Amino acid sequence: MTGQTIRWAMAFAATATLSGSIVLSASKAPEQIVVPTVEKRDPATVTDIELELLLNKIREGDLLSQKGDVAGAKRAWDEARRMGEGLWPIHEGLGDSYARAKLTADALREYQVAASLVPEKLAAMRSTIAAKRAAILSASGRPLEAMRVYLDLNRPDLFGNRMFAIAIETPDAVGIIERHAEVFDARLFGLAAAVHLKRDRKVEAAEAMGKFAVRVAPWDEAGNGRAVQALREARRFDAAIDVCRAWVRALPQSLSGYEQLGDLLWEAGREREAMIAYSSILEVRPGDASAHRRLGEIYLRRNRPDEALAQFERGLKTSPQDQDLQARVVPAYLARLDRLKKEGKRDEAFSLRKMLGEMKIPEAGLFDIKVVMTWDAMSDVDLDVDEPGGTRVNHGNRNSKVGGEYYADNTRGMGPETYTVAKAKPGTWRVGAHLHSGARSTAKFVVILFEDTPREQRFEDTVVLEKNGNDTTFVRDIVIP
Repeated sequence: MTGQTIRWAMAFAATATLSGSIVLSASKAPEQIVVPTVEKRDPATVTDIELELLLNKIREGDLLSQKGDVAGAKRAWDEARRMGEGLWPIHEGLGDSYARAKLTADALREYQVAASLVPEKLAAMRSTIAAKRAAILSASGRPLEAMRVYLDLNRPDLFGNRMFAIAIETPDAVGIIERHAEVFDARLFGLAAAVHLKRDRKVEAAEAMGKFAVRVAPWDEAGNGRAVQALREARRFDAAIDVCRAWVRALPQSLSGYEQLGDLLWEAGREREAMIAYSSILEVRPGDASAHRRLGEIYLRRNRPDEALAQFERGLKTSPQDQDLQARVVPAYLARLDRLKKEGKRDEAFSLRKMLGEMKIPEAGLFDIKVVMTWDAMSDVDLDVDEPGGTRVNHGNRNSKVGGEYYADNTRGMGPETYTVAKAKPGTWRVGAHLHSGARSTAKFVVILFEDTPREQRFEDTVVLEKNGNDTTFVRDIVIP
């Protein structure tokens, strides 16, 4: 902006400022605005003396208008227009004065002339003038015309609140917004959705939200989720599916996008397509334990326990220390075991449990030796097992050469702590515990040998531990012949 333009702007700001609080007569019937062709003049050619004369004429008209002398005000403004014709700041300033005087038709005409004269390098000023026109149109009972002006500005970020207010009060306005959004600016679907929600038109709001998600922000996972939920509730499955397809195209690594897509296809009765969508989770995250876990959870929801179990197993192989996966594997195995037992498939159940023992899953597996210890106080009791050959297995030494395995060290609870041997060789195991810290505790031991076989034996023992320290109190010797 040149120094001359700045000078003009400051001068008119002092005399002709249009604020958002302009109040116009709404009872006046709409008038046809005839805008004459005006030859453009360069404000830079106007001297300071000429500028002051123009300003004085506009001020004179404003003062007369305030005194109620409308005819005198119009004569002053007409004189200012004659002297400044072709200068866009003059026409804008006159438009401001007419607007304050509630001379709607005159204000609209001057704003249109001003906008036509603004040079390309000052295009932003056209938007300012157009916004003034829109405000007058809205306040004078011509909301649809105002809406069209706002839409032509293509600035929902600046004028969205004004457009929203018009649309709430004018039923036909939201249709204009949506038609404009379809062709010119898809961002307006967000505004349309807000209007529909305000008017409690949930189906229309959902459809607008879906179009916004697909065309404007398919990368916005939170927005996609809201759109999908709204479309699902409105039973617009095809539109919701479109949102999800755009979602996974924009964010191919998004597990949520594929899961939502699969859920929608499933609800729509397209189960085969749903399973393909679900399995895409692994294609975009190969070798990722979390992807296997996610897919396993989905299979469980779809009543496919065997497939869920396979995914949990694959995830656990990828990440053996994943405690969450371990926790999910056990219920799946237990569900499968329960089913096998109900079906009378004892041999298959036995084989499965042996496999789980080899996988070191103490809750469901079969072992030659299993020791489970619990206690009755919130203290830190440690399980100790001395193996043949003198190796001690506990929280400090969790596995041994003969296959001994010690599981979670429970330091702030009441157990369990577990020790297992999948295939026990001949020898003697000594089972005991020590009170590492905390209050007096009674420890209970359950020893199971060769579970679910003809050789099965079970023993239960208890011991009271009163003294803190590392000295082990032994309760049973296990002899494997």
